[in-house]
Amino acid sequence: MAQAGYETDNEERMRFALESAQMGIWDLDPVNEIIHWDERCQQLYGFSQHTIITYREVLKHIHPADQQTVDSAVKRALDPNSDGRYYCVFRTIGAEDHKLRWLRCQGKVYFDDQHVAYRFAGTAIDVTDEINTKHQLAESETRFSKMIEQAPVAVGVLRGENLIIESANAMLLTVWGKTSAVLGLPLLAGLPELVGQPFPDILADVYQTGVPYTGFNAKVFLFRNNTLEEAWFNFVYAPLNEINQANRGIMVVAYEVTSQVLSQKELVESELRFKTLIDEAPIATAVYQGKDMVIQLANEAMLKVWGKEPDVIGKKLAEALPELEGQPFHELLATVYETGVPYQAEEDRADLVVDGKLQSYYFNFTYKPLRNSQGDIYAILNMAVDVTNLVHNRRKVRQAEEQLRTAIEAAQLGTWRINIQERQAFFSERLRQWFGFEQTSIDPKEGVIAIHPKDRPRFIEKAKKTLESGTNGYYEDEYTIVHLITRQERVVRSVGRVFFNDDGIPHLIIGTVQDITAQKLAEQELERLVQQRTEQLRKLNVNLQQSNQELERFAYIASHDLQEPLRKIQSFSSLLQAEFSDKLGHSATGLLDRIEASANRMSLLIKDILNFSRINQQEQPMQRVDLNRVIRDVMNDLELLLSEKNGHISFENLCTIDAVPLQIYQLFYNLISNSLKFSQAGLPPLITISSTIMPHLPDGAETGMGSDYCEILVTDNGIGFNPKYAQQIFGLFQRLHSKNQYEGTGIGLALCQRIVANHAGQISAVSEEGKGAIFRIILPCRHA
Repeated sequence: MAQAGYETDNEERMRFALESAQMGIWDLDPVNEIIHWDERCQQLYGFSQHTIITYREVLKHIHPADQQTVDSAVKRALDPNSDGRYYCVFRTIGAEDHKLRWLRCQGKVYFDDQHVAYRFAGTAIDVTDEINTKHQLAESETRFSKMIEQAPVAVGVLRGENLIIESANAMLLTVWGKTSAVLGLPLLAGLPELVGQPFPDILADVYQTGVPYTGFNAKVFLFRNNTLEEAWFNFVYAPLNEINQANRGIMVVAYEVTSQVLSQKELVESELRFKTLIDEAPIATAVYQGKDMVIQLANEAMLKVWGKEPDVIGKKLAEALPELEGQPFHELLATVYETGVPYQAEEDRADLVVDGKLQSYYFNFTYKPLRNSQGDIYAILNMAVDVTNLVHNRRKVRQAEEQLRTAIEAAQLGTWRINIQERQAFFSERLRQWFGFEQTSIDPKEGVIAIHPKDRPRFIEKAKKTLESGTNGYYEDEYTIVHLITRQERVVRSVGRVFFNDDGIPHLIIGTVQDITAQKLAEQELERLVQQRTEQLRKLNVNLQQSNQELERFAYIASHDLQEPLRKIQSFSSLLQAEFSDKLGHSATGLLDRIEASANRMSLLIKDILNFSRINQQEQPMQRVDLNRVIRDVMNDLELLLSEKNGHISFENLCTIDAVPLQIYQLFYNLISNSLKFSQAGLPPLITISSTIMPHLPDGAETGMGSDYCEILVTDNGIGFNPKYAQQIFGLFQRLHSKNQYEGTGIGLALCQRIVANHAGQISAVSEEGKGAIFRIILPCRHA
């Protein structure tokens, strides 16, 4: 009795301990597969009042993904060859509350002397919180690792006093010039070139004090690309404090600014090159600064044009060249400075005091605005080519041509008409006097008698060939006629045109005769003069072409040098935004945004001007171009903008034409970009592109292509425009909206028009405000 009481007491203590630990007790009958379990086990499986349950019923309420695992673990424990121990962690789905729980079950199988299992008992405990905590911790560590690996800057973690390289993303490894083999090594073992540089001491100080360190434009030597390279970085060393002090570390965040530092140096060099470029430019070049137009730079060629010495540099233009007062140049410069619109002139007159005398000169020149980092105009670039000699000589040539035209118009001409079917020739009175005929109409054969015998066979042969079917019917000849009575000889030029009926049979010839006897006498002298003038004009045109080419090359180079400072402005403003946006006030951040926007507009303007100037600079070969492929290429390049605006482009079975591929791509890129830019708020852009084949131009005009034409319609549902601007929109720098409403330079449609003209085509637009627009392009299918 005492022993029984003792055992009962022990069981009570065990039950109390299990209940305190929230642990359930279960007992499986291996023979009948019946489970006896306590109330806690029932709760863990979501049951109530089920003290006895079959093993198969329990399996149903184990998570489907874990059923096989649990059943296999039970079978292993029941195997007579095993030690009978059972351990398994799995999920259950509550039978009544459908709650997901993680359980850890342990048990023991008891075998009799014949190794037959007669009892299988154990415990079950809810480990849901423990499992979830482990999962959360693993996810947190994974997120941290991914954050480091996917960070857009170089990031790594150093651990312990020896600064073991625990992690380094691909960008940091690239910056270091190392591979993942350095992971797990002390920093100085992985990057031995840092010995003797300040960074190990800085890291040690951050590790000891726990105070972050930030470096800007710091120079470092790194062994990269098999050589010790000099580089510059902005970086942060941030301490990572852990509960376990021995596991403390430092997060390294670095951003290489080598290109920016070198670019800053290059900027200074670029400004020097710009000055040198102006000084050494082969054409007259000057820079006028501020509204007062102070002469900041003027090369030797410009000083020679002005007839001035270098001491005018630094003076106001009005003081240096007082003779410009009353001429239009001060007003033109002020307009360019205020509007930012460049000015270009050809053969404009300027009166300058050169060698102490006021003289008239003629120039091709440009005024181009120069902008500072804030996008404000601070100066005007003036480039000029002296074409005075060309203008004077061209005037002389025009005078000679006018005199020649007057002589031709004043020449007395005779007229004639031959009716081939009726064999009648009609002559004007002047011709009858020259030929010696009295009657107004004669047989054509009689008229041939008056032609000098030496010219008669050639005249008859030419006339026969002109009358043949398939010829152009045009007749021109010079021959001598002999007056039938006085025998006076005249040299005449006869011009005529044969008209054919629908069957190709000639029925009428009309023409004129000019007495060129006197002209023949003076012909040699006239030819000599014409050849002399022609040679002069050829030489002058060659000089003009060379001057214009030099001006274009210089403008191109100057524009590229203007791009360089703009790129630095954009880079530095972006860097300021990225690194100090949280330290700058709202006003300063807004100013940076305006700087970057202005620089972007200026860069776009320069690029558009360059694109515009490149068209027709040199002949480019035509190729067969599939417009379907062109539109697909444009859609690929505008994929992000289409996605942002939820835009859609539809096209099908477009033409294949002869064209310059790059120019045709630029044409459709500009048109589609415009449709997306000028879309209506709240309405997804819908752009439809279609094409049809036309046998000729709609106005009946001929271009000499000898080809069918492809009519292309680009239709959108955008904001449209007032029909009165249908021609204006194709003008250079023409905008219908302010730059605050819509970005752009006003060059895109002008470039489209030039490309279409370069392909001997036509472009036009039809629109109404709020009703979208239709752009119509007509291009030859083939070029001869």
